[in-house]
Amino acid sequence: MSPIRILIVDDDRCGRMGLLRSLEVTYEQVESACDVAEALRLLNAHAFDLVITDIHMLGPSDGFELLDYVHEQFPATVTMAVTADDRAEVRRKILESGAISVVTKPLDLRSLRLQVRHAVQFVELKREHQRMQGLRESRHDANALLDTSPSMRAVRDRLETLSRFQTGVLLETARGSESTVFAKYLHQQSGAAGEFITFDFTNELEGCSWKAIENECGQQAANRSLALLKATCRGARHSNTTMFFANVTSLPVDALRRWLSELADFKKQFAHSEPTGLGHHVVFSGEIGFAEFAQRDKLTSEALDDMGTVRLRIPSLNEIPTEIPLLVDHYLKECCNRFERPRKHFSKSALQKLIATDWEDDLRQLKALMERIVVTVQSDEVSEEETSRSLQLSKLQPGNPKQTLQEVAESAEKIAIREALSASSYHREHTAKALGISVRTLHYKMNRYDLH
Repeated sequence: MSPIRILIVDDDRCGRMGLLRSLEVTYEQVESACDVAEALRLLNAHAFDLVITDIHMLGPSDGFELLDYVHEQFPATVTMAVTADDRAEVRRKILESGAISVVTKPLDLRSLRLQVRHAVQFVELKREHQRMQGLRESRHDANALLDTSPSMRAVRDRLETLSRFQTGVLLETARGSESTVFAKYLHQQSGAAGEFITFDFTNELEGCSWKAIENECGQQAANRSLALLKATCRGARHSNTTMFFANVTSLPVDALRRWLSELADFKKQFAHSEPTGLGHHVVFSGEIGFAEFAQRDKLTSEALDDMGTVRLRIPSLNEIPTEIPLLVDHYLKECCNRFERPRKHFSKSALQKLIATDWEDDLRQLKALMERIVVTVQSDEVSEEETSRSLQLSKLQPGNPKQTLQEVAESAEKIAIREALSASSYHREHTAKALGISVRTLHYKMNRYDLH
């Protein structure tokens, strides 16, 4: 969970700095503003979890106006108020403005820290609620993606039709397409009560040289996949299991031919010996062009025909550039929820940049780019310059499916801090300001990533 971010607003410098130093002992990200105008600038630039504001301040605006603004524009932000006015009507007005607590001056720092701790616990409860809501929503990821654009909806309709029939399904996709999402949707729509089991040939063959793959690894991987299929079908014959074989085109041609032939024979035998065998789905995914190869290759074509395989081609991003903004919006929303960040949007020129991009790794590359941007870009609007920089970094460091989300986030954060340090000639205050974090947080991150 990301650190709690606190903003202190008070025109009394001594009181403001005293509270700042007191809270920095416990909380990693604490900032301050000397008036409402500066507070609004900070609030519009960064997302804060907790705002602690004085009520009566010099200047055209006071704490009441700030409370109203925060609760209107940033409803997720929790607020507290401090005031020297202990009248009951003032306290009532503060609470009606949305503050969860009021602390009376002169401040008792021990009592105030306790109130802040309670406010932080409230923030954490809200975060946990949002996280659980996000987990519930993530169960419908396939539905959300497949409802994103006209092309995705056409794929969804085709999958729903195929789910009614016991045929093999070949998902022909671009490299990096989220073929598992499509296969899972087919499984769900078929009404299958059993397991969804994936065997990824790319993972199985990772680390083998071409010669080793050709002579040994390819056939070994094929044998393992068939053994898994046989054990699954015989062990769960009444539960309508779906077997998904991902990236079958990773197999060398000879191994692929043998595998498809043995798979077709097994399905035929199993269907005859076990009446419920027809209740099991077999789905493959391969790169675009595999279907054309299969038509030209007699052995491959016969094996696919024996299984009644139906081809479903998933369009690549490069084929549907006008739908990229819709897919960007889908992944951006998903990543903001997952990383607990405020919602972001792209400028018009930034979206044009994405539309014009040559997507080598398709949906996986687009999703990784959104993760990088959500983690590294501080402002709510993503500019063309920030988009170009993120695209460049993505191409220099292609997404690795083996990386965890935490590793992706940390890698992107380390790069952003290193670049900001270099741009400011390692002036830490300027770097912290450019990144929108406190100097203390910058020190912590520099130590963590060994950036001294």
